[in-house]
Amino acid sequence: MSKYDLLALPVVEETGKLLGIVTVDDALEVMEEESAEDLELASGAVAERGSLATTGWWLLRRGAWVFVWAGAFLVCLALRATIEPMILEEGVVAPAVGLQFCGFALVLMPVVLRIVEDVSSRSLAELIEGADPEVRPSLWARLWRELAIGFLMAVVAGGLAYALVYFVSTGFLLLTVPFTVVTALATLIAVLAGAVLGHIELERSAAGKRVSGTRLSVTAMALAAAIYLAVAYAGGALWVSVAGG
Repeated sequence: MSKYDLLALPVVEETGKLLGIVTVDDALEVMEEESAEDLELASGAVAERGSLATTGWWLLRRGAWVFVWAGAFLVCLALRATIEPMILEEGVVAPAVGLQFCGFALVLMPVVLRIVEDVSSRSLAELIEGADPEVRPSLWARLWRELAIGFLMAVVAGGLAYALVYFVSTGFLLLTVPFTVVTALATLIAVLAGAVLGHIELERSAAGKRVSGTRLSVTAMALAAAIYLAVAYAGGALWVSVAGG
């Protein structure tokens, strides 16, 4: 209909007998229904109605970063409970500084989580717009694009990290530069990881599989939190070993 500007198409059986017609209005109704369904699946809105419309799901959709932040806080508590006895007994410095970096990271983590959520939102926007999968950028093209954005966001996050340690924690001025580098590096890695997850969801959609904007957002932020804590701890321990050497 679109190609030849037809207002209707005949429907015939194998022998050529006319069974009826499909009008352009019929086609538009089907397209509208499918578009609405795709939008609900991508945004997760379908889970906010009917039997799945629970308070817990609503809280997860609207405040996923808070749950991820709380999870990261519990991870840091577990690390401290595990490593602190070793620090007290053996007097090793590297784990202590690593934990200190993790503590700083918890303060700035909401900023990193929101940056990564924006990355996943851009992938979701491509899905909702319904762009032809054949004209979507490849994974490498997407990573190259996000690398430029991620670098700018890394500079912003690094600046906030510098201000946090320099102006708030006056007793840790020696950690200002290394923690700034750690935050910028973790932000850049997290942005690229979020871009990869978004590309995977787009490929799943192109293959006819169901996708979920909520799942994409939560997964990207959880991965970003894990990356930030891992890079912060490793960066703190490495800085001690290098400075001590």
